[in-house]
Amino acid sequence: MTDTAAFEVRSTGEFAFVGSPVPEPHPGGRSLAEEIRAAMAGVQAGLESVGCALTDVVKATCYLAEDSYRGDFWGAWAEWFPADAHPVRLTLVAALPHRDRVRLEVLAERA
Repeated sequence: MTDTAAFEVRSTGEFAFVGSPVPEPHPGGRSLAEEIRAAMAGVQAGLESVGCALTDVVKATCYLAEDSYRGDFWGAWAEWFPADAHPVRLTLVAALPHRDRVRLEVLAERA
């Protein structure tokens, strides 16, 4: 999977809505950290495709397949969003399709 494949984007004059890419199977598998980073990179690419940046994100809904992934997810999250500038975030544990371990949806406000 390329990190920018298959993201979902909808935008209005004021807002952009972006969903992370659906991971494709990888030979040998992908670590959880790699999957999280790929999802974040896909969101970033989706935002950039409509003229937004990570700094424009005001709300994120994060889906994890297992609660035990929270620590790894929050660590990776901190690499993308500094503590003093992270958006409102809701993290849920859910049964995800395609054996996904992480999915993201963000709402960005256009400057």
